[in-house]
Amino acid sequence: MPTINLCMALIYLRGFDMKNPGYIFEERLYKVLTRQNIYWKKFSDFAGIGYGDNIRFTPTNPYDFFFFYKSALFCIEAKSTNKNSFTIGLKKMIKPHQVAELYKASKHAGVFAGFLFELRDEDKVYFMHIKDFISITNDSSKKSIHKKEIEEYGLLVAWSQETFKDIPEELWEAYNFSLEPEMYNN
Repeated sequence: MPTINLCMALIYLRGFDMKNPGYIFEERLYKVLTRQNIYWKKFSDFAGIGYGDNIRFTPTNPYDFFFFYKSALFCIEAKSTNKNSFTIGLKKMIKPHQVAELYKASKHAGVFAGFLFELRDEDKVYFMHIKDFISITNDSSKKSIHKKEIEEYGLLVAWSQETFKDIPEELWEAYNFSLEPEMYNN
């Protein structure tokens, strides 16, 4: 599988720590998509320009990656934790520009944007549409989204550390815009 080897080589060359659970989660997602011959693209992660405490500029990506499945575009920000919540804020796990870019993408017909939350301690992954995320976190004083909210409002997708299930098909069926055309594409 040269595509996976190329992906891992690019991750290595860009300086990612392969022991970082977030990058391991992303790598497993890319393997799922590659195995299913689904076109996907990861945005390059950049280190800040400068060194030490003198980092002056860090380019930002809109979200982690996108993929095409059937006739839909899925824009995804992948998050992984072994804690009870994901923090929200400028120097936190979920950044304001990621929320804004996912929301902007979700305004287009046939585009599904949201988060894939990996709860490592339970070996579960949930998809949460960006509009659901925004409605839950709309309170400006809210500093995190808790596991119980993700479990209540997110879509549990078939996933385990050992096997790779059909995540794209599950998302497609849950958010099939041909069945519910106005639900998320307004």
